[in-house]
Amino acid sequence: DDANASNYTMAIGVGRGKFDYKDPNGTRKEKCTALLVAEFYGLLNKHPEIHTLVEAVDKIDRKGTDGTLPFGHFANNVARYLGKEEAIRFVKTAFSAHIAASKDLFHNPKVVEAYEQAEKHNIYFWGEDRNVVVFRVDEESPRAIPYAFLQGAVCVVIYHTETGNVQILANPKLKADLKYVYKHILKVEPKGNERWYFHPPALLLNGSETHFNIPATQIPLEKIIKIVIRCIA
Repeated sequence: DDANASNYTMAIGVGRGKFDYKDPNGTRKEKCTALLVAEFYGLLNKHPEIHTLVEAVDKIDRKGTDGTLPFGHFANNVARYLGKEEAIRFVKTAFSAHIAASKDLFHNPKVVEAYEQAEKHNIYFWGEDRNVVVFRVDEESPRAIPYAFLQGAVCVVIYHTETGNVQILANPKLKADLKYVYKHILKVEPKGNERWYFHPPALLLNGSETHFNIPATQIPLEKIIKIVIRCIA
């Protein structure tokens, strides 16, 4: 019964064992088989790039898909119309691409450096110590934004040093809502509805890479950060 034996062949997801999604009484556990295996072998720490994939699989297994990772829906269509072998090939390719993108995120020194150099402001959010991360950038938004979210940031503020434009993003996994940030900004920003666009619940933009002609906000960055912290907390 040694799960670490090198010559041991183990069935997972069945048999009411430690890797079955049901306990010996037949009651469904709070974690799916993929997450049980990953946690037991420490794979999430050894390979952080698989974290989002395992998390999505666990969520879909327990609650059904919400569009987070709709591979199952696509694979079913491929299997139905193109055959089982094509479906298997499709899923392997899609998962491999997802892992490759995550690896590039976690092991890219520029991403890690951008995150380490960013300003971090402590915030107490739903009983946990989190932070608001502020990136000051010259050109395009840094790829370190998803990295910051994976590190637990509740919000990211992007300040474009050349134009003064600002974008605010809330962590979708933490279900943070920027509606009160938006309402407060409209109170202090002249013609705020012409300078800011709110895409509920987690995206508040004063211009963007596709709408670069929006006038920069007149609110100082330090005040915006205070508004974000106050309204989110």
